[in-house]
Amino acid sequence: MTLTLTEPLRCYQCSGALGRNANCESLRHIRPRECGPNEVCARYVLKKPRVEVVFRKCAPENICDLVSRDFQYNRAVSVKECSVCDQDECNSTN
Repeated sequence: MTLTLTEPLRCYQCSGALGRNANCESLRHIRPRECGPNEVCARYVLKKPRVEVVFRKCAPENICDLVSRDFQYNRAVSVKECSVCDQDECNSTN
């Protein structure tokens, strides 16, 4: 039996209004954090009246389904985009 040790996945974690939260958009002052087991990096954008909010975080692989389900009956909020990835700091794209 071979024991394989792997480093935890590292992802950015922040949220903020697009165009108003420079830190979460540029990630200039945000350090990635280690994710737990069975987590991936996620980035999603919620569209609200007059503002879009970006979220970056460690999350379960099915986070996009969970977020869509959470807001499916909310007319004031929609999921504009959602993606997951499994490499260090891969949720950095804008």
